[in-house]
Amino acid sequence: LPLLNQAAEIEGVAYWDGGFAGNPPLFPLYNHSDSEDIVIVQLTPLNRKGTPKLRREIMDRIYEISFNGSLLHELENLMLISKLVENGHAPNSSYRAMRIHMIEDPDTIRSLGASSMLNMEWEFLVYLRDKGREAAARFLEQNADRLGRESSFEFGKILKEKYVLS
Repeated sequence: LPLLNQAAEIEGVAYWDGGFAGNPPLFPLYNHSDSEDIVIVQLTPLNRKGTPKLRREIMDRIYEISFNGSLLHELENLMLISKLVENGHAPNSSYRAMRIHMIEDPDTIRSLGASSMLNMEWEFLVYLRDKGREAAARFLEQNADRLGRESSFEFGKILKEKYVLS
Protein backbone atom coordinates (compact mmCIF):
# COMPACT_ATOMS: atom_id res chain seq x y z
CA LEU A 1 0.00 0.00 0.00
CA PRO A 2 1.73 3.15 -1.21
CA LEU A 3 0.58 5.25 1.76
CA LEU A 4 1.82 2.69 4.29
CA ASN A 5 4.89 1.07 2.74
CA GLN A 6 7.82 2.43 0.84
CA ALA A 7 8.50 1.06 -2.60
CA ALA A 8 10.90 -1.90 -2.76
CA GLU A 9 13.91 -1.12 -4.89
CA ILE A 10 15.39 -3.90 -7.04
CA GLU A 11 18.39 -3.12 -9.24
CA GLY A 12 17.55 0.59 -9.13
CA VAL A 13 13.89 0.16 -10.08
CA ALA A 14 11.17 0.99 -7.52
CA TYR A 15 8.21 -1.39 -7.12
CA TRP A 16 5.00 -1.02 -5.11
CA ASP A 17 2.30 -3.53 -4.35
CA GLY A 18 0.27 -3.79 -7.56
CA GLY A 19 -3.08 -3.63 -5.76
CA PHE A 20 -4.15 -0.50 -7.57
CA ALA A 21 -2.80 -1.41 -11.01
CA GLY A 22 -3.22 -5.17 -11.27
CA ASN A 23 -4.91 -6.98 -8.44
CA PRO A 24 -4.32 -9.71 -9.48
CA PRO A 25 -2.91 -9.36 -12.99
CA LEU A 26 -4.77 -12.00 -15.04
CA PHE A 27 -3.35 -11.44 -18.52
CA PRO A 28 0.07 -12.93 -17.66
CA LEU A 29 -1.85 -16.13 -16.84
CA TYR A 30 -3.70 -15.87 -20.14
CA ASN A 31 -0.57 -15.08 -22.16
CA HIS A 32 1.93 -17.45 -20.52
CA SER A 33 -0.09 -20.51 -19.57
CA ASP A 34 -1.79 -23.22 -21.58
CA SER A 35 -4.54 -23.55 -18.97
CA GLU A 36 -7.97 -22.34 -19.96
CA ASP A 37 -9.12 -22.11 -16.32
CA ILE A 38 -8.31 -19.25 -13.95
CA VAL A 39 -9.28 -19.64 -10.30
CA ILE A 40 -9.39 -16.37 -8.35
CA VAL A 41 -9.36 -16.26 -4.55
CA GLN A 42 -11.30 -13.06 -3.82
CA LEU A 43 -10.10 -11.23 -0.70
CA THR A 44 -11.80 -7.85 -1.17
CA PRO A 45 -15.59 -7.45 -1.35
CA LEU A 46 -16.89 -6.62 -4.82
CA ASN A 47 -19.97 -4.99 -3.34
CA ARG A 48 -21.47 -4.09 0.02
CA LYS A 49 -24.91 -3.58 1.44
CA GLY A 50 -25.74 -0.06 2.57
CA THR A 51 -24.07 3.26 1.97
CA PRO A 52 -20.89 4.10 3.88
CA LYS A 53 -21.46 7.19 6.01
CA LEU A 54 -18.58 7.45 8.44
CA ARG A 55 -15.18 8.65 7.22
CA ARG A 56 -13.59 5.24 7.96
CA GLU A 57 -16.37 3.38 6.09
CA ILE A 58 -15.98 5.70 3.09
CA MET A 59 -12.20 5.25 3.03
CA ASP A 60 -12.59 1.46 3.30
CA ARG A 61 -14.98 1.44 0.35
CA ILE A 62 -12.64 3.65 -1.73
CA TYR A 63 -9.84 1.12 -1.16
CA GLU A 64 -12.12 -1.79 -2.05
CA ILE A 65 -13.30 -0.13 -5.26
CA SER A 66 -9.72 0.80 -6.19
CA PHE A 67 -8.40 -2.70 -5.53
CA ASN A 68 -11.23 -4.37 -7.44
CA GLY A 69 -11.24 -1.96 -10.39
CA SER A 70 -8.30 -3.55 -12.17
CA LEU A 71 -9.62 -7.07 -11.49
CA LEU A 72 -13.04 -6.23 -12.94
CA HIS A 73 -11.42 -4.59 -15.97
CA GLU A 74 -9.26 -7.65 -16.68
CA LEU A 75 -12.22 -10.00 -16.12
CA GLU A 76 -14.33 -7.94 -18.50
CA ASN A 77 -11.62 -8.18 -21.18
CA LEU A 78 -11.16 -11.94 -20.69
CA MET A 79 -14.89 -12.51 -20.91
CA LEU A 80 -15.09 -10.40 -24.08
CA ILE A 81 -12.29 -12.41 -25.68
CA SER A 82 -14.04 -15.64 -24.64
CA LYS A 83 -17.32 -14.47 -26.23
CA LEU A 84 -15.51 -13.53 -29.46
CA VAL A 85 -13.87 -16.97 -29.62
CA GLU A 86 -17.12 -18.82 -28.79
CA ASN A 87 -19.00 -16.89 -31.49
CA GLY A 88 -16.28 -17.38 -34.11
CA HIS A 89 -15.32 -13.68 -34.28
CA ALA A 90 -11.79 -13.80 -32.81
CA PRO A 91 -9.37 -11.79 -34.98
CA ASN A 92 -6.80 -14.60 -35.04
CA SER A 93 -6.07 -18.08 -33.73
CA SER A 94 -3.94 -16.87 -30.79
CA TYR A 95 -7.14 -15.94 -28.92
CA ARG A 96 -8.78 -18.57 -26.73
CA ALA A 97 -11.78 -18.77 -24.46
CA MET A 98 -11.13 -18.82 -20.73
CA ARG A 99 -13.10 -20.41 -17.93
CA ILE A 100 -13.20 -18.21 -14.84
CA HIS A 101 -13.84 -19.43 -11.28
CA MET A 102 -13.88 -17.51 -8.01
CA ILE A 103 -13.44 -18.77 -4.48
CA GLU A 104 -14.84 -16.28 -2.00
CA ASP A 105 -16.51 -15.93 1.35
CA PRO A 106 -18.48 -12.69 0.95
CA ASP A 107 -19.93 -12.70 4.46
CA THR A 108 -16.52 -12.99 6.11
CA ILE A 109 -14.75 -10.44 3.92
CA ARG A 110 -17.62 -7.94 4.21
CA SER A 111 -17.40 -8.21 7.99
CA LEU A 112 -13.77 -7.05 7.90
CA GLY A 113 -12.71 -3.46 7.37
CA ALA A 114 -9.84 -2.43 5.14
CA SER A 115 -7.70 -2.02 8.26
CA SER A 116 -7.78 -5.82 8.66
CA MET A 117 -5.12 -5.93 5.91
CA LEU A 118 -2.69 -4.69 8.54
CA ASN A 119 -3.66 -7.24 11.20
CA MET A 120 -0.80 -9.71 11.51
CA GLU A 121 -1.89 -11.25 14.83
CA TRP A 122 -1.51 -15.03 14.79
CA GLU A 123 -5.09 -15.71 15.93
CA PHE A 124 -6.46 -13.52 13.13
CA LEU A 125 -4.28 -15.23 10.52
CA VAL A 126 -5.44 -18.66 11.74
CA TYR A 127 -9.05 -17.43 11.56
CA LEU A 128 -8.51 -16.30 7.94
CA ARG A 129 -6.82 -19.59 7.06
CA ASP A 130 -9.74 -21.57 8.48
CA LYS A 131 -12.32 -19.39 6.70
CA GLY A 132 -10.35 -19.79 3.47
CA ARG A 133 -10.33 -23.56 3.78
CA GLU A 134 -14.10 -23.56 4.42
CA ALA A 135 -14.66 -21.36 1.34
CA ALA A 136 -12.45 -23.60 -0.81
CA ALA A 137 -14.32 -26.72 0.39
CA ARG A 138 -17.68 -25.06 -0.46
CA PHE A 139 -16.37 -24.02 -3.87
CA LEU A 140 -15.17 -27.54 -4.68
CA GLU A 141 -18.40 -29.09 -3.43
CA GLN A 142 -20.43 -26.80 -5.70
CA ASN A 143 -18.11 -26.45 -8.71
CA ALA A 144 -15.46 -29.19 -8.94
CA ASP A 145 -17.25 -30.77 -11.90
CA ARG A 146 -17.15 -27.44 -13.79
CA LEU A 147 -13.35 -27.07 -13.65
CA GLY A 148 -11.95 -27.80 -17.09
CA ARG A 149 -15.43 -27.68 -18.64
CA GLU A 150 -17.16 -24.33 -18.05
CA SER A 151 -16.91 -21.13 -16.04
CA SER A 152 -18.50 -21.09 -12.62
CA PHE A 153 -18.06 -17.32 -12.23
CA GLU A 154 -21.20 -15.30 -13.04
CA PHE A 155 -19.59 -12.26 -14.61
CA GLY A 156 -22.84 -10.70 -15.85
CA LYS A 157 -24.19 -10.64 -12.30
CA ILE A 158 -21.01 -9.00 -11.00
CA LEU A 159 -21.05 -6.36 -13.75
CA LYS A 160 -24.65 -5.54 -12.92
CA GLU A 161 -23.77 -5.14 -9.23
CA LYS A 162 -20.41 -3.45 -9.87
CA TYR A 163 -19.84 -0.92 -7.08
CA VAL A 164 -23.54 -1.02 -6.25
CA LEU A 165 -24.56 -0.32 -2.69
CA SER A 166 -27.74 -2.25 -2.05
